[in-house]
Amino acid sequence: MLKHLLADFDAWLGAGPLGSLPLLPGLLKTVAAALFSPLTEVTSLHAWWLVAIDLVLIAGLFFLVQRPGAPQGQPGDFLGFCFPRRILTHPSTRTDLKLYFVGAVVSPLTRLFWRFNAILVAGVLLQGLIALAGPAPRVLTWGWGSGLIVAFAIAIGRDLGFYACHLAHHRIPALWAFHKVHHSAEVMTPLAAKRNHPVELALIPPCDAMGTALILAPVLYLFATPPSPIELFGVSLVTVVFAALGAHLYHSHIWLVWPAWLQRLILCPAQHHIHHSSAPRHHDKNMANMFTFWDWLFGTLYIAPKTREAFRLGVYGAAVQLHPGVLAAYLVPFADAARAVRPWLPAPLRPRLGAWADALESRCNDRLGPGSPVGAESRSAAAS
Repeated sequence: MLKHLLADFDAWLGAGPLGSLPLLPGLLKTVAAALFSPLTEVTSLHAWWLVAIDLVLIAGLFFLVQRPGAPQGQPGDFLGFCFPRRILTHPSTRTDLKLYFVGAVVSPLTRLFWRFNAILVAGVLLQGLIALAGPAPRVLTWGWGSGLIVAFAIAIGRDLGFYACHLAHHRIPALWAFHKVHHSAEVMTPLAAKRNHPVELALIPPCDAMGTALILAPVLYLFATPPSPIELFGVSLVTVVFAALGAHLYHSHIWLVWPAWLQRLILCPAQHHIHHSSAPRHHDKNMANMFTFWDWLFGTLYIAPKTREAFRLGVYGAAVQLHPGVLAAYLVPFADAARAVRPWLPAPLRPRLGAWADALESRCNDRLGPGSPVGAESRSAAAS
């Protein structure tokens, strides 16, 4: 029924008086899709109803295990545990909500490199394999075992691409200026997973594609037919497995920890909380999205203790919120990135770029009002 209502709404927009207005019908359709499409179809890891079910089930198990002997039959305690008022009403959560809806509107702009996908890169690598080793033998056939192995191998390759991209966003100041938006979250909620700058979102898919293609190319070389995705309820089996292991709690207040040996293989929510820490000891740790053996291999692994560590969430080196609203989150990173690249530019251009960055930040300050934290703190954090 909801699908029919959405279809009627689309038809009404096209035929009604709003249909003649530029951009408005498309904007309204985008907002409606952001609100309702996760309830009508499974399209991604962040399908709302799957996330909600996963969060409640895992949080419920955690609630029972962590509180042995607690009185039963008190749903209020469980709801308070899952949805703490201090987090739901926090200014950072309100900014996350605004960025989610604005991001849904501008998301088409992030698909700058949509042609640079895993199939394209795998095709190039496949031609290289053929040039080096001769025609593709295509001797292997598919079965459940080979399908599962390849599914997880592709996920491992994709995570390597994500790891490389994520590490670059932390180590290269011009990229950190944009990734810093994600780290400026001061509380952890599932909405914080969508707290990303469009520039960063445009750069992640090509990196994922390159990592995926490293596995996909040999598969296309060796197997008689291309791989078919293994899905459960329309979602990749690998995604379902990691959702069951608490992937949707990465951005939450729940400190869920695996044994130390398992933390060297698979990311747990507590490790990602540490990644968001502003404490110096946690700086640039736990970069992987799924498989932490990449962190173990490249020296960025931090094992989360069983008991929650004391630390403040936010940007390392920043004493105040650098992105208190949508305007600051979208514009200030351009100013920070400009300052980061300024030393590499010809000397005559440096003063102009610096003046432009200062003017952009000043406009953000004017819009945010007196006492805005954007400015000097942003510049010092960009330099750190």
